[in-house]
Amino acid sequence: MNYQQFLLNFEGGRISPLYLFSGPEEFLKEEVVKKLRASLLAPGTVDLNYHLFYGKEDSGARIVEAASTLPFMSEKRLVVVKEGERLAGSDKKEILKCAQSPSPSACLVLLIDKIDRRESFYSLLMKSGSEEVSFKSISKGDILGWIRNRAREEGKRLTPQAAFELKERASGNLRELTGYLTKLFLYAGDDKDIRSEERRVGKECKSRW
Repeated sequence: MNYQQFLLNFEGGRISPLYLFSGPEEFLKEEVVKKLRASLLAPGTVDLNYHLFYGKEDSGARIVEAASTLPFMSEKRLVVVKEGERLAGSDKKEILKCAQSPSPSACLVLLIDKIDRRESFYSLLMKSGSEEVSFKSISKGDILGWIRNRAREEGKRLTPQAAFELKERASGNLRELTGYLTKLFLYAGDDKDIRSEERRVGKECKSRW
């Protein structure tokens, strides 16, 4: 599934016990991990129920242990593995065993830049019921819609011209674009509508960026 389909499932309350987040758009992966952390973990329990591992540094045994441990003062435990493609073969075997009988109280997320479809590890994960979410680089045609959706989430409305100016300023870089939007929303204050002719998208806003 793609990023948008995942969000629809997520908003509908459908959460898989194991995900593969694949593709080069690291910023969107980070955004989704933040959403999972905020939604799945009870307030004040992040330090107790959120675990971050790295494929090159951590063992499959440690990852599986975290994903198999009951959460503390929360309904879920979230386990994230960055650089999942760098896991050793023995570590991947441990994760496959976990995937065949995953804990219903945990969500395990493997972040992978590019999946090697020839490797049996990934096909076996899919057969076990794991779900892949593709995070392709966002196209130029989709950036304007992404900007407007982000504004809508903050209760703001951007005119097409304002959205276009922001897109051109950030050159399609979502991380940079998010920084611009954050400053813009703060500058807008309680104003709902943001128009390109207003100062906040003009010279005064440029000086703040």
